[in-house]
Amino acid sequence: MYNVALIGMGNIGLLFDKDPNTYTALSHAKGIYLSDDFDLKYVADPSEANLIDLKKLFTNVTYFSDYRSLITCKDIDIIVIAT
Repeated sequence: MYNVALIGMGNIGLLFDKDPNTYTALSHAKGIYLSDDFDLKYVADPSEANLIDLKKLFTNVTYFSDYRSLITCKDIDIIVIAT
């Protein structure tokens, strides 16, 4: 399994998938989260509103408001930039 960090929680990053009751993925966050091959571990976005939405959907993810804090994490295998 690959540890994934995602930078950007706009439309393609998350907002296309704000409905928690669907099992399809229209965004990077949900696609990564639903995959058996990837573990969504870290997310960065400057918008507090977007991070609040993300926390409702994915409770076991570490959140940052600044991507520079995210990229210091040593266990990241893949960084997805969705800005």
